[in-house]
Amino acid sequence: MKVLLDTSYTISDITILCIQIIALNIFTGKKAKPKRLVAAIILAAATGALATLFFCDLKDNITIPFLITECLRLCILALFSVKSLNIKDALIAMTVQFLCSMINSSVISLIPDSILNKYSYLNPLLILLVPLFILISFLIIQRKTHKKQKIISEAALSIPTHNYIFMFIAVFLESGLIEILNFNTEKIEIQLTAAKFLSLLLIIIIAALIVSLTVNVIYQKYYNNLNQLLKEQVKLQIQHYEKQETLNAEIRGFRHDFNNHVKCLKSLMNSERYTEAQSYLDKLTGSMPNYSFLYRTGNYIADAILT
Repeated sequence: MKVLLDTSYTISDITILCIQIIALNIFTGKKAKPKRLVAAIILAAATGALATLFFCDLKDNITIPFLITECLRLCILALFSVKSLNIKDALIAMTVQFLCSMINSSVISLIPDSILNKYSYLNPLLILLVPLFILISFLIIQRKTHKKQKIISEAALSIPTHNYIFMFIAVFLESGLIEILNFNTEKIEIQLTAAKFLSLLLIIIIAALIVSLTVNVIYQKYYNNLNQLLKEQVKLQIQHYEKQETLNAEIRGFRHDFNNHVKCLKSLMNSERYTEAQSYLDKLTGSMPNYSFLYRTGNYIADAILT
């Protein structure tokens, strides 16, 4: 039975490592290299077996140190797989690790000890099935959000680092609270005091996380509105420059035509062809629009507008 339990822990470690890598892909868009993934799985199995052997030799109070060791070990292997040293990636990996452990412990704690003792294979089976169920859930989420990968990555990147820290601490405290409540001891008063203390810390962290996320949403909305105003301003400036360019093109065309007309008139005058020059001028004058004012109010601007 001990061999079966150790094997289930090893397979569970590999499954949780895969969950961490999928979570990093969903939230950051980073993918594991095949060679690195294989190496990480082998290292997870080897180091998991060594960690299990080491902690099994201890008698009491090994749950929390074991969870911390597991978290750091699998986090390093997950970051190695996706080739990342980002603090946000590390926090995502550790949060997912503690989340899996928390769900696993919660499911096992719901089953009475009498049933677990009667069916000895049930505990290793749950240690295997719960992470497998979480893995399948993450795979479904990854498939559903594949087309929105860029949007999710940008949204995750916009979240401040301290919010990731708050989320990690919240999940860590929740895991610790579940482990304390599941810990068999005769010192019930100390157990309840520790549970109350962790609950208080958890409430404070969740409240800080809610406030931080609310402030972040408000700032994001403000900067989005500001960005929209700047876009409108840039659009108006572009339209103004386009109109200015059209006007400049018309002025250049007018100058070109004016120079041609002047050259023609000069040529006619030099040739003493005054009659043709007069006809040419009359033709030019007739082709021009009549700007005579129909109204004479004494204000030339008002006369132009009314005309």
